[in-house]
Amino acid sequence: MVRGIKIALIPARGGSKRFSRQNIRSFAGKPLIDYSIEAALKSGKFNKVVVSSDSSVLSHCARILGADALERPQLLSSDDASSSSVVIHFLSGYPQCEWFALLQPTAPLRSVVDTRNAVDFYGGGEIIESVVAVSQLTVHFQGLSLATSESKLVFLAKFMNMAEIFDENSQYVYVNGSIYTSRSDRIREGLSLVDHDSHCPLGPKIRPIDIDDEIDWVVGEALAEKRQLNGNNFSYGC
Repeated sequence: MVRGIKIALIPARGGSKRFSRQNIRSFAGKPLIDYSIEAALKSGKFNKVVVSSDSSVLSHCARILGADALERPQLLSSDDASSSSVVIHFLSGYPQCEWFALLQPTAPLRSVVDTRNAVDFYGGGEIIESVVAVSQLTVHFQGLSLATSESKLVFLAKFMNMAEIFDENSQYVYVNGSIYTSRSDRIREGLSLVDHDSHCPLGPKIRPIDIDDEIDWVVGEALAEKRQLNGNNFSYGC
């Protein structure tokens, strides 16, 4: 049983260097921000859902859907603003929050079940301090390489002794950005959202797509529309 004041935080800026008005742009028939708000609200796991934004339009959408809107200062609304600084600002406005889940609006395929599973895995911080959603790599780590600015190929695995890190049941994963869950005091104490003490339930390969460019948008929208056709539709909208 997860105890304490539980809040879902959705950080949503009005602008973006990649997309104009990205979080309010229509994605498979409704604003991108709606999907994350709905996943949090429908999960039934939070006392509040809070959208942190510098945009009055996004704040209006948040309130229509039943979430709180937290005005974010311009200093924390640039491309260089860190997630940790946004979380610290949020926690200063909600001092009663004992633990939170950060849901990135750029992960619209994160389902209600995904959200519930992350919260249940976390368990309220009694044993696990933080949880981050991950997905399994579709290529073996030994093949991962870095292309330098001089177009040279560097095999990353050669710099790591994998035998010292992994056992035979370990899997190669990456942080997919869809959800982070943490005890609030960890952040108040200056710790990061993700560190070596974070735990990571393995998520599905397709749902956690993170929209970072136009190709991601087209692929994600196609997957969302296919899911809607299969009967897993969304009812919220603003």
